[in-house]
Amino acid sequence: MKTIFLETTLIFISGLFLILFLDLQCWLEISSAYAISFVNAIIGYYLTVYAFTKSNKIFYRQVYLGMLLRMAAVLFISLFLIFKGYLLATPFFLSLMLFYVIHQWTEIINWLKILPQQKVILEG
Repeated sequence: MKTIFLETTLIFISGLFLILFLDLQCWLEISSAYAISFVNAIIGYYLTVYAFTKSNKIFYRQVYLGMLLRMAAVLFISLFLIFKGYLLATPFFLSLMLFYVIHQWTEIINWLKILPQQKVILEG
């Protein structure tokens, strides 16, 4: 989890630097996208940690159902914020997709390192 936070914080800081350097007016969109994506990544991390010691059936249900529900929540929150006029659509969705891809990439790389080292408890 430390890696997820560190890498996306560096991306967020570089994005803020670009906003300040180029005098862009979309800091709210970028920071909102970062917050939504980061919360999504943290929930995904804890779902995987919780389900890892369970049976395969429970593990896959937790991970994939959790992914579906998280994606739906991100979509509905994003649409709500845009349709209510709180955020501009283009910079928000571009930032959200950038942060989402970074979080997923970081999460997958970390799980590929961590999961083979842990013992799996088999039921039955």
